[in-house]
Amino acid sequence: MPFVLGEASDFDAEYGYYAQGVTSSTPIYAPADWKARAIPIRVESYTGWCMDPHDLVLSKLGAGREKDLDFARSTAKLGLVRRGELVERLKAVACSDEQRRYIRARIDALEYPEPAGN
Repeated sequence: MPFVLGEASDFDAEYGYYAQGVTSSTPIYAPADWKARAIPIRVESYTGWCMDPHDLVLSKLGAGREKDLDFARSTAKLGLVRRGELVERLKAVACSDEQRRYIRARIDALEYPEPAGN
């Protein structure tokens, strides 16, 4: 029986985080080429493909649910994504101009760490 990693699982209770399995069509607001940057994570005989942090954050910013925005804020604050890279990859997201403006505003509203040396 595979180890359950989802929300409210024993894994989540023990380690304080969880994974959610999705299909490749789930991330509606990810750049068109996100699959080329997916990172394989192998556990025993299972391989999970994890989205690159920038692609994942764009997808979350597009979805716009509060939990997605919280995730994006935390990711940016921890320095796991860069504003410039998010803006560049936004060009490859298939969405309306209105949705692109919303996503861009959300990118700009995130707090990023100061570059080293400042």
